[in-house]
Amino acid sequence: MKHLVTRAFSALVILSLFSVLAKGQCTISSKDGYDVNISITATSVKIQNGSCDDNWYNYNIVYKYDISFTGENTPKSLWTLQGRLGCEDGSHFIPLPNEGGSGEMTSGSNVTRRNSDCKTATPASLGCEKFVITINGPGISTQEVECKIEALPVDLISFDAEKVGDMVVLEWSTAMELNNDYFTVEKSTDGENFEDIIEVVGSGNSNDVLHYSATDFETLSTPVYYRLRQTDFDGTTSYSSVVLVKSNELQEKITVYPNPNIDSEVKVDLGLNAGANTIVVKGIDGQILQTKVATTQIVSLDELPRGVYFIQIENHSKSNLKTIKFIQK
Repeated sequence: MKHLVTRAFSALVILSLFSVLAKGQCTISSKDGYDVNISITATSVKIQNGSCDDNWYNYNIVYKYDISFTGENTPKSLWTLQGRLGCEDGSHFIPLPNEGGSGEMTSGSNVTRRNSDCKTATPASLGCEKFVITINGPGISTQEVECKIEALPVDLISFDAEKVGDMVVLEWSTAMELNNDYFTVEKSTDGENFEDIIEVVGSGNSNDVLHYSATDFETLSTPVYYRLRQTDFDGTTSYSSVVLVKSNELQEKITVYPNPNIDSEVKVDLGLNAGANTIVVKGIDGQILQTKVATTQIVSLDELPRGVYFIQIENHSKSNLKTIKFIQK
């Protein structure tokens, strides 16, 4: 069942930074008076053999393209139009239609990687960050053009999923939004086949840090994967990295309160994670300001001046590291 959430709000955020997807854009001008406008976005990956059971993983890159001709004497078709996508292991062929248009295609060659993140791999994690176009047509001599990489309209700075009681709370933050229509939370039990479960209305245009939250009430005893799909007003979509909630590691949420804080004692409630924890307080520049070893469920922090801080809690027994944003007013 799909739930609709209608508003963003300020909340405690557990940070889980990842590389935001990027798109390549370029315009090639012909001597005949028309321009070729090209936009390509690497959106996701496909496991070539459909399984994450091998030691070596081969990924095909799924990408969306939008190619248009503008100006005078626009042709019905170019003579040559194709591209190469630069990833961490080299260059990969991506076919493009000579006649232009919009659609989705898959890379002609695959990215090979020996890594254990098979089910959570993204174009960004595979280092796919460069687009080079080979073009030839009326008034355009054969040439290679590197498309400028531009950040997608929404700068997603965090996305996290955590078990709270019998539910999973999903939280994410954006640093900037441009023409952002809505978010869709997707869920999977195998990390490959996802279904839409929640839609959250975006904020359109914003230059402020915004925090969003949604809750999955239909949880399972098996591991569950989540990812976030963002949709612009024009229908363009992009995806976050995949996050995994493991059934044998689910714990109550760690909280810092009051947050924001005004001239009162600041405490960290470790919930069911009490014991064998190290708490580190860092400034926004990454400098370590305090370090405490937790021996009880609730730990008090030393007095902090006005500012924004990040509090890291490392649970040694579970090798689990969490980061919480805290504001001292």
